[in-house]
Amino acid sequence: MEHPIRILMIGGAFMLTQLHNRPTTQDVDVLLKDVDDPTVSPLYQMFRTAVQVVAGRNQLSIAWINDVIADFLRNIGIWNVPSK
Repeated sequence: MEHPIRILMIGGAFMLTQLHNRPTTQDVDVLLKDVDDPTVSPLYQMFRTAVQVVAGRNQLSIAWINDVIADFLRNIGIWNVPSK
């Protein structure tokens, strides 16, 4: 079963793909738009499983895409910006 997961790409990957101001990036930093609390979200678990599958199939680091920055942004209060 397919479930779309809306992500907001930030950091180096955004700068690479949208601003074209760098040739590479080490990882893709994202915010999961539909996940308020990753500790209880089934959608978050699906995301993590998909990340692991892609990493395994492509011999990538498990951190090739990550949402580590999301905790920081939630804590400083800019995460809950209304989406359009």
